[in-house]
Amino acid sequence: MKRLQKATALTFLALVWAGVGCNASAQPEQSKIEPGQSTTAPERSGMQIDPQATDALKRMSQALAKAQALSFETQMVSDRTSPGGQLVQMTRHGKVLVSRPDKVFAEVTGDDGNHALWYDATSLTLLNRSANAYAKIQVPASIDKMLDYLADKYDATIPMSDLLFPDPYAVLTEKVESGVYLGLHELGGRKCHHLLFTQANVDWQIWIDAGEPPVPRKVVIMHKDQPGSPECAVLLDKWNLAAQPPADAFRFTAPKDANEIPMDQLLESRKGGKP
Repeated sequence: MKRLQKATALTFLALVWAGVGCNASAQPEQSKIEPGQSTTAPERSGMQIDPQATDALKRMSQALAKAQALSFETQMVSDRTSPGGQLVQMTRHGKVLVSRPDKVFAEVTGDDGNHALWYDATSLTLLNRSANAYAKIQVPASIDKMLDYLADKYDATIPMSDLLFPDPYAVLTEKVESGVYLGLHELGGRKCHHLLFTQANVDWQIWIDAGEPPVPRKVVIMHKDQPGSPECAVLLDKWNLAAQPPADAFRFTAPKDANEIPMDQLLESRKGGKP
């Protein structure tokens, strides 16, 4: 995918926003993946992934790909380099709502402002609530092509966009060099498959619910190529893989006195940390 030529997979989780949800009510159950068991194998030459890690990641990918409408929430803590060179933590709360094949709503609130995005077929609008300014552009008429377009033209993405593609497994493992299965670990009262993946510039971990549905519950990314090896940790909760979005969920209505500005200008203010 063109998007993956712009950056390493999973670094997108922390770039521009971070991510609606309803409750994931299923209780965790005992792992269905036994040591040494494998139903699939890595497809790319040179990629070495433990069969258990492959199976867990593919089960998650298939569950997300089958959902015609889905929603979730995120809590993210990410390191940012201060003017003095120290790493400081920034926190954000996000929401994501998706209706395939061509509708997305995403919103993030946190230390660096409040932003929301509406994508409805061929129209995408980004709103900076703090500045009461928005930008609207025409984009391709499918979620995956829209994501590629944002990456190619604006070097930007929406919350957790790796999880929204038709095949999350292919996107997540595009640049993976190795992956290991660390065990069945508890997270927030749920048993999760804990996986670790290595890439050239980042190491990332993911916790996948061992029950039903097999959704991701946590992601941690470490940027090895940056000073101080900054990290981003994301908790994912309130999953609903059978969401029923209201008819107006993806329709943007400009707030009173909001200013429309070019998308480049809006994104530049976001990268600069301005309100």
